[in-house]
Amino acid sequence: MGVTDEVGRGVVRISLGLGADLATYDQLADALIKAYDKLKKVKSY
Repeated sequence: MGVTDEVGRGVVRISLGLGADLATYDQLADALIKAYDKLKKVKSY
């Protein structure tokens, strides 16, 4: 991706095709929200 390792460790890259329907985007958004909700509960040191 051409970014530093520090940045790359905090990034999620998502690629969808031009033919992806809106339901695919909705599913992706739901999954990302669920993952974020879980991750924000983890304390970092």
